[in-house]
Amino acid sequence: LPISRTLLTTAALKLLNAIAHLAAWYALMLAMAWGFRQLPAQPYAQGDEISPMFTILIRNPQGDVLPKPLHNWQSNETLVREASYIRNDDNGRFFTLTQIAPDTFQLQVNYETAERTQQYRITADNKIVPLSFKSWNVGHAFILFILSFPLFALLKWLFRLPLRSRTPKAAPTHS
Repeated sequence: LPISRTLLTTAALKLLNAIAHLAAWYALMLAMAWGFRQLPAQPYAQGDEISPMFTILIRNPQGDVLPKPLHNWQSNETLVREASYIRNDDNGRFFTLTQIAPDTFQLQVNYETAERTQQYRITADNKIVPLSFKSWNVGHAFILFILSFPLFALLKWLFRLPLRSRTPKAAPTHS
């Protein structure tokens, strides 16, 4: 059966339109995720409740360096103070410790489904003073995924609004 040129052209244009919509939606998702990750960390003041996910970098009695929740820290574990310590461990975690002041550190831990960034100070008597905490996980990504659909529809409507106002209105017909 011969397929008309109009049908092929229409099908190709519809496919390109769908691809353009998907690419624009994906770009919107990436922009939303980037923007969310740029939000400032939650600062801590003295007396604030510290997140149970707040992590510090320790060296255990066996000599292993690993991130550990602050509330699980034991006195026989040594606090790591090595600037720019970077490591991948066997559990799929990537972590980096950066010294941002003589006694202040930023620990970034990337798990398979989450990323946490925390800043803390280590006092001369080996006490931890939490300064800030930020977390990004799969739940945040899911919420942004859901929110991207109505936002994409709104942006699409807003971009089409000027085009609609420029189209000439049909002249009324008199019968």
